[in-house]
Amino acid sequence: MTRSLRELESEAFGAQRRQDYTGAAVIWLKIVAQCDNWEHGGAHFCLAGCYLDLGKVDQAIEHYKRASELRPWDPMFAETWIDTQRAKDEGLI
Repeated sequence: MTRSLRELESEAFGAQRRQDYTGAAVIWLKIVAQCDNWEHGGAHFCLAGCYLDLGKVDQAIEHYKRASELRPWDPMFAETWIDTQRAKDEGLI
């Protein structure tokens, strides 16, 4: 049986609450593969957060950028992308 995107999203959030960032990232990747624009970029934003928690900064930046592209009206998305890129450039992460 195929799980709905909403069910997958619930599983991803559950994995994040358990601090299973690898498991959550796998689920978020499934979601964006099925629907790149899921929740107007929210899935990319959550995936980016998992990558950041896993120390995968370049992947985090890539998905923060994509989230910002999908939700240009939300300054939090753009600011998080820019702040993460700046922190990387300054050697802070």
